[in-house]
Amino acid sequence: MATPGNQPSSATCTDILRCSVVEFSVSSSWDMMPKCDLVLRDTDVVCTVKKTVKCKIKLEDFVGISIVQKPHPLNPLACQMDIHSYPLVAVGLFAKTSRRLTTTSFCFYQEPTFRENLYAAVQWKKAITKQCRRTMRKVFCCEESDLEQTAEVTPLQLLIFINPFGGPGKAQQLFEEQVLPMFNMAEVQSTIVVTKRQNHARDVVKSYDFSTIDGIVVSSGDGLIFEVVNGIMERADWETAIRKPIGILPTGSGNGISASLLHESEKKGGGSIGGSSGGGSATAGSAGGGSAAAGSAGGGSAAAGSAGGGSGAAGSAGGGSGADG
Repeated sequence: MATPGNQPSSATCTDILRCSVVEFSVSSSWDMMPKCDLVLRDTDVVCTVKKTVKCKIKLEDFVGISIVQKPHPLNPLACQMDIHSYPLVAVGLFAKTSRRLTTTSFCFYQEPTFRENLYAAVQWKKAITKQCRRTMRKVFCCEESDLEQTAEVTPLQLLIFINPFGGPGKAQQLFEEQVLPMFNMAEVQSTIVVTKRQNHARDVVKSYDFSTIDGIVVSSGDGLIFEVVNGIMERADWETAIRKPIGILPTGSGNGISASLLHESEKKGGGSIGGSSGGGSATAGSAGGGSAAAGSAGGGSAAAGSAGGGSGAAGSAGGGSGADG
């Protein structure tokens, strides 16, 4: 069973959970798989073999966790847990960094029954998810006390606007092929609105019950973002509503707002905001926290959400149509 761990002398972060697992790899023998220690810390999940770090998964790159609900084929007592993340990796001749989906698998095996090992994996999933939410609480405008009082971390609820007319007209296709699979991986729950006319998104946002969602994702160019911000500013509760994170999936022709936000984040050392499909950040992962591909695609840009909040005045000044990308 996963148990609280003491901080090793060489660690720079506080250990939250520690247990022994098997790192799953392609092998025909259970005994050939490396036994290792899995440690959840403040900012990452670390796998060590004989005190040597074998792999490290940053929580800011975290997207989601899936647990295999049946015994491992090589050990009927073991339960497999897959951690999905989008780390920055060097690609190509000039080592340009780009985010790539990475799945790291571990097997819990120390308990005497599969059911108990499954329970251990579920507890780890909850702990990692909550820690991701904790690291991203400023993006989601929540307090540490709110997380401590929450026994269960519920899936993120997102309101998603897609402008099928913007740019080359491929926003809906890109969302369904690249973003939606990530959301499903992160167990994100969403309400999708495909805009049909100018000011469609604006009208929806003006009257939408914001207490039912954790954030808004806009798949479009600059025009639809202005509509969403304008709609928020026209609400009676705009001062509270404008704090709702807004994620940007740049699928228009110019995508000036997204490019500016990414440039600004890089200047401030927040390079993690730029990355996965369409410029989302794996911090969204964090944002998605355990539910988080929203993280990857929506959450990273969600930091843009606060910027979106700050740009309320610009939003009001800029009007935009659902059809002009």
